[in-house]
Amino acid sequence: MALQMKLCTRQGETLGVTGEAADTIDATLPAVSASRFPLLVGLSRFEDTMFNRVQMDYLAKELERLLPDAPSRRAGLINELIRLCQVGADMPDAQFWFIAD
Repeated sequence: MALQMKLCTRQGETLGVTGEAADTIDATLPAVSASRFPLLVGLSRFEDTMFNRVQMDYLAKELERLLPDAPSRRAGLINELIRLCQVGADMPDAQFWFIAD
């Protein structure tokens, strides 16, 4: 199952896209606890999930906490997600979509 992460405006303008063609959300992002990762725990491999600009700042912090234990092949993706969160957090109409295939 593919996973695409897309930063866009509410008007649909794409600001950035990343993702993986063969991995599921479970492989891309490890199992997380609700108390430590309250935003990441809401991701589903069966449904699309959207984060607004306020949530993106918190999402970036949760992703940063994943980096120390991330395999090297995942660190690049996590860093790109953090970058997109930082871009979106500074825009009033940004939406960050995790799109399940």
